Amino acid sequence: MTEMVIAFIIVCLVAMVMIGIGIGSLRSNKPVRFYTGDKPLLPGEVKDVKKWNRKHGWMWIIFGSIMIAAFAIPLVLNNEKLMGILYMMSVFGGLVGMMGYHGYLKKRFILEKDNRKI
Repeated sequence: MTEMVIAFIIVCLVAMVMIGIGIGSLRSNKPVRFYTGDKPLLPGEVKDVKKWNRKHGWMWIIFGSIMIAAFAIPLVLNNEKLMGILYMMSVFGGLVGMMGYHGYLKKRFILEKDNRKI
């Protein structure tokens, strides 16, 4: 049980970084990046910077919260196997989901080259 609690504390610290990225995204006035190797966007390249940042910020906050929940539920139930399964599903599923959602947001919010303000 002690190992599970220590692991939970470590997961919470990592999840807090994710949530912090989300809060920073919510407060940013410049278009945020998703850390996918995309070049930084200029404000004129995004249809609505505030919505772009809000949607990316909430994406990170939800991901961090799911990481905590996926570890906390099995901790309360004292089930190590369930903890590993849920945590791996939340991390890998969350990353795949975030990449897909970011792709959707790019199609929805990034202006075409011809329509970009210069």
